[in-house]
Amino acid sequence: MEYISCFSGIGGLDGDYPPIGYSEIDKTCLTYLNKIYPKSKNLGDIKFADKMQCEVLTAGWPCQDISIAGKGRGLVGENSKLFYDMVNFAKKSNAHTVIAENVKNILRIDEGKVFKEILKVFKDAGFNFCSWRTLNSREFGLPHHRSRVFFIASKKQDVPLNIFRKIKSYNSTKTSKSYGFYWTAGTHSICYSKGYIPTLKLGGQFETPSSIAIHMEGKIKVLSGIESLKLQGFQPSNFLDIKNGKLVNLAGNAVSVPVGKFVFKSLFEKNNEKLTWSYQSRDMFQNDFLESIEKNPINGFFDGELHIPNLEKTENLASNLDDFLDGDFSKELSKRASSGLLRRLNLSKTFCPDDLRIRLEELA
Repeated sequence: MEYISCFSGIGGLDGDYPPIGYSEIDKTCLTYLNKIYPKSKNLGDIKFADKMQCEVLTAGWPCQDISIAGKGRGLVGENSKLFYDMVNFAKKSNAHTVIAENVKNILRIDEGKVFKEILKVFKDAGFNFCSWRTLNSREFGLPHHRSRVFFIASKKQDVPLNIFRKIKSYNSTKTSKSYGFYWTAGTHSICYSKGYIPTLKLGGQFETPSSIAIHMEGKIKVLSGIESLKLQGFQPSNFLDIKNGKLVNLAGNAVSVPVGKFVFKSLFEKNNEKLTWSYQSRDMFQNDFLESIEKNPINGFFDGELHIPNLEKTENLASNLDDFLDGDFSKELSKRASSGLLRRLNLSKTFCPDDLRIRLEELA
């Protein structure tokens, strides 16, 4: 199927073959995309892009106004309102399916009203069937806790249901010696995690170090840009000559590769599992929907009414962080960073393991 990639970044939500066109404005991303997709057309800014006929459109649209750490303005925010431009472009291009992604907070923001608005916009644009599924990168062999909501909105009824197919089981018997945590936190949980890292965050518009640190065998270092890319499923050799801080931002803004591939392949791979539904036949646009349901479900199918699938919980989550690290702890967390974290921890009484605290005090 011919597809167009919007808000392409470094291609985490793309298929195994190139799109016929892509929409991106970041200069570093454009250099990378031109290298891996030399025959694809650069459509520029989605707000002004000329229509281009396609069957499918993929888009991980900006989350800055939706994420918990963001501005909380939802779809009226300067960045996240690009959702409307994305859907309008898909409609003009006669796409039959839109694959989209955003942060998990999209289910909750503005008491769930933003999520209902998304479904309504898809429906009004002719994409009458829409599924969504919350997927964690740890379910796909990456020791990176990253839960994202993926949408498949389509004019075809069967395509969205394929996202509910079974995830291939990931097994790892390794015992990790490393822990990931937020060294920029301390006024709240530092998310100290054995064998995996908490969610990669953007470093901001500037090229800044990762907000995640690694604690291993008495030493502490900041996660590097190369390690960040690996924890998102990318090949670091494709990103030579890019500064560390920029690599952190590229990785933090990307869709994890194996997760993106799984969702994209819903276009081709049928769901052979017999679906059962725990709840169905309720109009999501009724005024009392949010009050009666309490919150939007993390997985669902919408065809004018709500259907919630019964899905098996993934038993094995990746925790082999050691395999993704370069092992170089020669440059540990700085004196200033260690002092700042300790100060925040002491003021807030936030939990910190004793051995981590001892090393922070030594570094400070």
